[in-house]
Amino acid sequence: RVQVIVERNDTLDHIFRRLQISMTDLAALLTVDDARRSLSLLRPGDLLTLVHRGGELVGLERQISIDRTLKVERDESAGFVANIEQLPLERRLVTTTAEIDSSLFMAAMAAGLRDATTLQLAEIFRWDVDFMLDLRTGDSFTVVYEQLLLEGENVGDGQIVAAEFINDGRRYRAVRFESAGGKADYYTPDGRSLRKSFLKAPVQFSRISSVFNPR
Repeated sequence: RVQVIVERNDTLDHIFRRLQISMTDLAALLTVDDARRSLSLLRPGDLLTLVHRGGELVGLERQISIDRTLKVERDESAGFVANIEQLPLERRLVTTTAEIDSSLFMAAMAAGLRDATTLQLAEIFRWDVDFMLDLRTGDSFTVVYEQLLLEGENVGDGQIVAAEFINDGRRYRAVRFESAGGKADYYTPDGRSLRKSFLKAPVQFSRISSVFNPR
């Protein structure tokens, strides 16, 4: 049993060769739909657990997401059998309010928000606020978001359900709505889409570092 942390430019082919595990087993593994889909894109930092015996693959595990894990076992009659284990994930609504005095990221971090949730907040309001140029001392935000719990432990943040951002005295509000077809987007409380013809911030906030304009 060996645990492998995926490195930059790593592929399953590279990993199997490095561990001297049968390439025939790798080919057979990738004929199993769930395994192929779950292993098609490896990211640096991913953890793979492989069990092998004399170069023969016996089992493999990969965490797909917070609550989903791929488990593959060797079956002498059926070849490889893959299952995706789904753990019960609890979603709890949390409300956080913060005032900006240096940068959006610093205020959000002090309020306990993860970076991914801060980026999500900036993306929601990018049609109304340029986060590179428009922030002012005293701007504030309130976010209602999902906190994800696995067996009682906080393991991540989910979607922002509602948010308010006050920029230079102007108040912007957003509410998440999911259609019957499963497509979700953000709207004002009176039902207008936040998406407009022109972006106030043409460069996605996720592509820039935290910037603060003290004016």
